Amino acid sequence: MSMLARIRESRLFLTVAVILFLIMAGTLSSRGLLENSRTRAQKIDEGRVSGRPGALPSSQVAKLEPEMDQTKDIASRSENETFVSDLPRFDDKVIKTGSVTLKVKKSKFGQTFDKIVMMARANGGYIAGSNSASSGDRIASGTLTIKIPSKNFEVAIGRLRRMGKVTAINIDSQDVSAEYVDLKSRLSHWRAQETILMNLMDKAQNIADSVTIQQQLSEIQLQIEQVAGRLNYLKDKTDFASIQVTINEPGVIAQPLDRWGFS
Repeated sequence: MSMLARIRESRLFLTVAVILFLIMAGTLSSRGLLENSRTRAQKIDEGRVSGRPGALPSSQVAKLEPEMDQTKDIASRSENETFVSDLPRFDDKVIKTGSVTLKVKKSKFGQTFDKIVMMARANGGYIAGSNSASSGDRIASGTLTIKIPSKNFEVAIGRLRRMGKVTAINIDSQDVSAEYVDLKSRLSHWRAQETILMNLMDKAQNIADSVTIQQQLSEIQLQIEQVAGRLNYLKDKTDFASIQVTINEPGVIAQPLDRWGFS
């Protein structure tokens, strides 16, 4: 993530915090009541334990016990929600790509092509694209792009190697686990901010507040869209590996492949 983007996020966080402070300031009185309730609950406990003069009578203690228990429960939940955070756990996210160039016997292009298609489907994959070229009166060379579940990547490469003479092979992997976890965390945060602002929108007292909240809500929803889009891209790339297979019959000049498998 670029420094400019992080600065932009920090500014947005600050703006949202200011809005929350201004709009929620009116709730301080209710919080004061909660503090008073907690203070009374503490005094009840102290009086009950010490038995000192001035402690509340047992009849009043009994009446206030439900309120005291409720106050303690609220405080406990608040502390847990504020300070305890279980980070989500994910499997490793690795983008796998490969390319294989095969030389097959004369007139075996079509048969080999069909075998590759069936192999991909048998392993939960599919053909993302293909092209071919003719030599004289028959098709003698072509390329297929296979999308296959990443867990079956090595199996697929092994089976491809047995379908002809391997003249070139490239395998590459990119671990994007850290980026994926970071994006999931950011998405969760942005969605929480979105929920808060939508709730505040319902409580806005005037048009000015509504406009301000809507502006910040639009910014956050844009961030959500961008992060979610990147997550979907990484999920697709890590769930399905990509293998490009080139098939050549004798007499066809094979084009060299780059590290990604493209000629």
